[in-house]
Amino acid sequence: KLTYKDQHELDNLPGQIEVLQTQIEAFEKQLSDSSYYTDSPDAYAKTGEELVATKVKLEEKEMRWMELEMMKEALDD
Repeated sequence: KLTYKDQHELDNLPGQIEVLQTQIEAFEKQLSDSSYYTDSPDAYAKTGEELVATKVKLEEKEMRWMELEMMKEALDD
């Protein structure tokens, strides 16, 4: 059986992943607006950096979720 902390993390990760996916979609939509770059190149660059950072966070959360799921399955056997 998973520890309380691990189970709590496993229970909360899907919601956190969903939030990050929504943020990524918003950043991508904002960056796809061609006038955004011409109107505010600095904000455009910052949004691009935030997009990359959010994608990294998403990947970390997905990897952690997979790790916890595998631990849970191994312990259930």
